[in-house]
Amino acid sequence: MQIKKKGLVQDKKATFIPLRFVISVVMIAIIFSIFFLGFRYASRIIAEKNVDRECSELIGEISTMVASGNSRNLYDKNSLIGDTRTKKFNFPDELIYIGFGVDPDSNNDGILEEGLLCNGSCIVYKVNGFSKKYIWLDESIKFRKGVKKDGIWIIKEPPQGYILVGGGKIELTFELVNKNSEKYVLIY
Repeated sequence: MQIKKKGLVQDKKATFIPLRFVISVVMIAIIFSIFFLGFRYASRIIAEKNVDRECSELIGEISTMVASGNSRNLYDKNSLIGDTRTKKFNFPDELIYIGFGVDPDSNNDGILEEGLLCNGSCIVYKVNGFSKKYIWLDESIKFRKGVKKDGIWIIKEPPQGYILVGGGKIELTFELVNKNSEKYVLIY
């Protein structure tokens, strides 16, 4: 009988080792999954901070331009160019959209639409995995999308904000213009 007991004990040990291995593999997979999810969340937070930093830099430059810059009269074809700022953006790939003066997804249905929000005095952006963020600006900053007509940049009619879709490197020009003695920041 002792021989059988030793055989039974050895059989139990033989099945116990593969079970330990399976449990170890499952635990390692769980740990890696938690690490991966945490890393993805952290990368999204970093992406949102990068977009916020780019917007803060732009707001500082545009505020100075609007407060003390010279504007171009849109009705005078011989008018000198207004103060301009050309900004090179490097938006993260997680950026879904950014709207200058417009909420591109005002219905929250994923369909981007042109328009104007708060007379163009805002920046709205959305980073993948987060809700959209609004940056309300001083009412003196009014963004407008520009269109080139007869070699001159003018405000696109009907007036609307400027929408960028997705991340990456892009260069935009912001020009201070006036129309009916009202100052606008033209984007092209």
